[in-house]
Amino acid sequence: MTVVGFGFGLIVAALFQSVLSAISNAETGSASGLLAAVQAVGASAGVAIFGTVFFAKATSGAFALGFRHAILVEVIVIVVFMLAICGLDKQAPTNNWE
Repeated sequence: MTVVGFGFGLIVAALFQSVLSAISNAETGSASGLLAAVQAVGASAGVAIFGTVFFAKATSGAFALGFRHAILVEVIVIVVFMLAICGLDKQAPTNNWE
């Protein structure tokens, strides 16, 4: 979990910068707010999903099994999103709003 947290810390600022650089100056505030909201919802959903998977097994005393299941679900979700990213358009948007 520490490695994942460290990795997210490294990429979030760069990700936000790349997303916000494609937005016009007039819309930067709205886009920044939307990114923050999506990040908060994603974090909350992640905690809810992985916590549910973990505690489904941990309540019966199988903490190691609950942790393994939560990690397995996390890896599956990451792989699904990585495959989804491969299907995205690779071209940067053009700035036609100037």
